[in-house]
Amino acid sequence: MIENNVNEILKEALTKYKNCTLQLIEAVEKEDYDILQIMLDERQEIIDSMSNIEYTKEQFVNFTEELNIVAFQKKLTELMYEKRNNLKKELSKISNSRIANKSYNSRLYQTTIFNKRF
Repeated sequence: MIENNVNEILKEALTKYKNCTLQLIEAVEKEDYDILQIMLDERQEIIDSMSNIEYTKEQFVNFTEELNIVAFQKKLTELMYEKRNNLKKELSKISNSRIANKSYNSRLYQTTIFNKRF
């Protein structure tokens, strides 16, 4: 009886964790970065609540396999790294563009001043 209750509570918590992970994947795919911190906090709360449940490693592994949590977590991690790398590239392009514009404008200004002196 108690084990069934623990199983139900653990499965419910892991199902919430899975759903939260799926929402995170969707948010990252849609580039809805405003909601990410909220979702990550929610997921952390689920993890914290699970620490109050007395379950075995076997129970945990069985439910994570049943709910395919590891695959979803892997997908989320890969997607986040991909988006992060894309953002880094974009920021690098913007930075290089700013440097080029600044250099161009600086030289243009220097040339104008030089011409005015003569």
